[in-house]
Amino acid sequence: MPDQLHSLLKRQLKRHFGPDEAITPEWRAFVAAVNQAYRQFDDDRRLLERSLELTSQELIGANSEMRVVFERLINSSADGILAFDTQCRYLVWNPAIEQLFGQRAADALGRRAADVLPNFVASGEDLLYQAALAGHTTVAADRRYTLPGSEQPGFFEGYYSPLFNESGTIIGGLAIIRDITERKRVEAELQRAKEAAEEASRAKSAFLANMSHELRTPLTAIIGYSELLLRESDGLGHAEMLGDLGKILSAGKHLLSLINDVLDFSKIEAGRVQLDLQTFDLAPLVDDVVTTMRPLAAENANFLRVELGAGLGAMHSDQLKIRQTLMNLLSNACKFTRCGAIVVTGEREIVDGAPWVRLTVADTGIGISEAQLGMLFQPFVQGDASTTRRYGGSGLGLAISQRFCQYMGGEITVKSALGQGAAFTVRLPAVLPVAAPRR
Repeated sequence: MPDQLHSLLKRQLKRHFGPDEAITPEWRAFVAAVNQAYRQFDDDRRLLERSLELTSQELIGANSEMRVVFERLINSSADGILAFDTQCRYLVWNPAIEQLFGQRAADALGRRAADVLPNFVASGEDLLYQAALAGHTTVAADRRYTLPGSEQPGFFEGYYSPLFNESGTIIGGLAIIRDITERKRVEAELQRAKEAAEEASRAKSAFLANMSHELRTPLTAIIGYSELLLRESDGLGHAEMLGDLGKILSAGKHLLSLINDVLDFSKIEAGRVQLDLQTFDLAPLVDDVVTTMRPLAAENANFLRVELGAGLGAMHSDQLKIRQTLMNLLSNACKFTRCGAIVVTGEREIVDGAPWVRLTVADTGIGISEAQLGMLFQPFVQGDASTTRRYGGSGLGLAISQRFCQYMGGEITVKSALGQGAAFTVRLPAVLPVAAPRR
């Protein structure tokens, strides 16, 4: 028998074999082997216990480090962070929340929300907490509160969500609160500035629209007298005066055109545009506009061609606004094209079962860059400053035309590239209801 038996083995031997001397020789080898197994098990158990002890210490250290990092993140956050249990008792209350609500963490932690926040129920905050405890994530925007230490109103937005344990059971809720008081103040100032600018723009537009008669009447007189003097001078043989009188007449007509553009756009901005709906054949209108614009095309040695589809038919819309739109587009094409071609095409099409008209003015002129296309229909905008100096104009023609088309339920689109000409397409419903949709 071994000199030292394992204590567990010794008890078992005494129970079954009595004293050690009673063990027969044939059992002694087996008892020795079992005794060795017991001692090996003890060694393995002690090694395992030591490993578990070390692992536990590492986990405790890692958990402590994670807790420090977590607390640092929570306390360093510019947003307020709070957490509560299922009884709405606060578990987390960071410094940003202290500053936001004027309550110290020491006075909030462990207490129920209704005891910490005086208006918890009246403000509806309790509903947000209950939604989080029910498993819902809620965003509350523009929440009002009173700034600590004053009676001034403040605003915050909150994000409320449930807190889960490892098994997925809800154990509370989390709220992230952001103070948006300054943002709301800036937004209010911007809104007031926007409203003031809009009011000033409306006042300016109303003034210009009301000044239509006062601006046009004297200029019309200047143009009329210039034409009269031109005829009389020509008849009396005063050739030396014809050049100067022609310049006066040309400048007066140009100025009248600019004034008309400004006044038209002012009426649009003032909301004074009215549609005069009537039924008319479109082809004669297009031909008449093209005939009027042929002299302008000839000034730059341009070839002007018309290609209208056989079924163009009639329209029920505002004839004058369609005429003005086509004249604006053709005027631009003639102005920005030299020794080139300008083609006007028109056809009827069916869109969603309704008849529409498509008119296109294409030219082989200077074209439009990609950067300029984005601002093409903005008022008072041309390609660049050199374009204004070289070609003149108010920069309102396309803006007015686009607005007119929108009033008539349609639009103008453009395809162009620098140096490759441009194609402007007008799409309008062939039959416009009395109340046209505004876009």
